[in-house]
Amino acid sequence: MGSIVVTPKNAEEQDFLMTLLQRLGFASQIHTEEDDEAFFLAHELSEIGKAFLEERAQAALGSNKPLKTWQQVSKETAKKHNWPAN
Repeated sequence: MGSIVVTPKNAEEQDFLMTLLQRLGFASQIHTEEDDEAFFLAHELSEIGKAFLEERAQAALGSNKPLKTWQQVSKETAKKHNWPAN
C-alpha cells in the first residue's frame, strides 16, 4: 500500500486530479485538517512513551560511543539478516 499527498491550488485543479486518478484506477480521497487532527490525537504517545523516548534520547546524547554512518549500519543489518548488499 502506498500513498501520495497532493495539495491542489484551487477547486478546478482538485477536480482534475480526482478525475484523473479515478480514470487511472487509483483510489483517492480528500483529506481534511480534521482528519489530520483526529489521526494525531489517536496516535499520540502516552506520557510513559514520551518519558521513555526522552530518557533514551538523553542517554544517547550523554554516550561517548562513536556514532556509525548509515552505510555501516546498512551493511551490518544486511549481513545480520542475510540481505543482499546495496
